[in-house]
Amino acid sequence: MSLVDPRPRRLPWEAPIQNSTRRRPWLRFILLGLAGLSAGAAGLVGWNTFNADDPHAAPVAPCDCEASVDYPGRIPEDFAVDPALQAFADELLMRHPAVLTMAFGMDLRTGRPLFLATRSASQPVGHDLSLITAPRYPFASLAKILTSAAAMSEAGYSPASPVYLRGQSHTLYKFQLKPDTVGISMPLTKAFAYSVNPVFGKLGVNRLGSRTIMDWADSLGFNRPKGLGNGVPSGRMASPVDSYNLAEISSGFVRTTLGSPIQAAMIVRKFAGDGKFRPPAWNGFELDPRCPPDTADPGLLRTRMLQLFRATVDSGTASGGFHAAWPLPEREGFDLGGKTGSLDGTDPPGRYEWFAGFARLSGDRDSGIALAVLTVNDFRGALSASWTAATLLAAWSRRFDQLSSPVSVSKALGTGKPMLTSADVDALNERAWHRPWRPKKKARHRR
Repeated sequence: MSLVDPRPRRLPWEAPIQNSTRRRPWLRFILLGLAGLSAGAAGLVGWNTFNADDPHAAPVAPCDCEASVDYPGRIPEDFAVDPALQAFADELLMRHPAVLTMAFGMDLRTGRPLFLATRSASQPVGHDLSLITAPRYPFASLAKILTSAAAMSEAGYSPASPVYLRGQSHTLYKFQLKPDTVGISMPLTKAFAYSVNPVFGKLGVNRLGSRTIMDWADSLGFNRPKGLGNGVPSGRMASPVDSYNLAEISSGFVRTTLGSPIQAAMIVRKFAGDGKFRPPAWNGFELDPRCPPDTADPGLLRTRMLQLFRATVDSGTASGGFHAAWPLPEREGFDLGGKTGSLDGTDPPGRYEWFAGFARLSGDRDSGIALAVLTVNDFRGALSASWTAATLLAAWSRRFDQLSSPVSVSKALGTGKPMLTSADVDALNERAWHRPWRPKKKARHRR
């Protein structure tokens, strides 16, 4: 099992997935001698740790605090989940059908799956890994996560930096991409929260450029020939052919940027978690009790990205769904955020609606969840991805401190359904919050 990142290069700010340490047998004997001469020696530093009180005692294996990553790996036939959360997700999707619905949640610290549910139209709820890992879904405005991170890391922007909007926020015309300060002024946080297309198109064209955008695409899991590890395929982002196409890619206003819900959850976990882009640990990885809590400095970029994520839920495009499914008073004590995206697609045809986000106990980075929800709706109704995600996050908040031992996903419904509380049942009986959607009519040309 290899832990080496297969990419030929890495961005300067990005830490390696896992540092490897070479074995040096001769160093062991030198350090053993030093331990015998110094009464205060605490042990050896390296791949083994020894008891300082007894230098001749057997070595103690170091604690394993990260799940391994296998490149390229393969999708498992079965995987482990939390039984109660999986049962809740299955019941939720069963009660609210759409053309296609997929939901995935993973532990923010360990990366182990907490739930994974898929449903196509009126078919039964399933757990189809080939469906939810396939990079075939337009990423829409989730691409703004990439552009925002690049702007704050490479171009000196901050969440409070002013940006300017010409015209309407949901369109993307060439006159809206002029590098000027004409129009409505707003902070970058608001542009992200309300998913303002022209602002991010201008950032890509006028401040970042094609090379920076594609480098950041690589860092967030696009265009990697060997995949993302543990069997998760890489997303696909086409290189821009001209400046306007670069604006489309930077704002997500294009159907050539394709990804999966698994990749979307990995991107959120990178910024809300330990800063590493890691695939799910399908084998149900558990932290060693000796692992220290996550108290490392999150860094300026991740801190700023979390401000953008929070604004989307508090007052942006996801606020309606969250207020309906997880009211503000019930969120007290939790830190949460995310990003929405929507775009008309053709495979299957309908309105693609995303929410990728996180929730964690305030002040505790070891207790958290990253999730992604994708719904595809037709003209008969629309299931809000933000409402579905908020309902799942609220279910996690009711049991984050008492997650059960992982079980096979095939046995989770029978094991976890008896664990559902009265609050879970009430949440499942709630009517879904949604917005009506109609396909665009083709223009008729008069003769």
